[in-house]
Amino acid sequence: MTATNKHSGRAILSERERFRQAIADIITTPVGTRVLVGEYGCHAYRFIDYPAVPVTFQKIRASIIHAIRKWEPAAASIRVQISRTSGRYKATIYSVFQGREEIIDGIEL
Repeated sequence: MTATNKHSGRAILSERERFRQAIADIITTPVGTRVLVGEYGCHAYRFIDYPAVPVTFQKIRASIIHAIRKWEPAAASIRVQISRTSGRYKATIYSVFQGREEIIDGIEL
């Protein structure tokens, strides 16, 4: 199966590129917004308007890890760092894919 870049529509040439795009797509898709796969996505959006306190960061991290484990089985050893700047939450994902650490930085929620 050939994956396509969601911005250009062109074929993705590497599995690494497909993996990075899939992680970003999972995290930025609110659960319930995909018609055919209603459970697809991440619950992090539930916490966007919560105060920026440690428990909120913990809930966002947990929802992201849960979603990645559910929808991207190739991801191993997942670690998530959350930051908030200018009222926006951003996620940095550290994961092992095909034996190499991948860092997916700056995913806006």
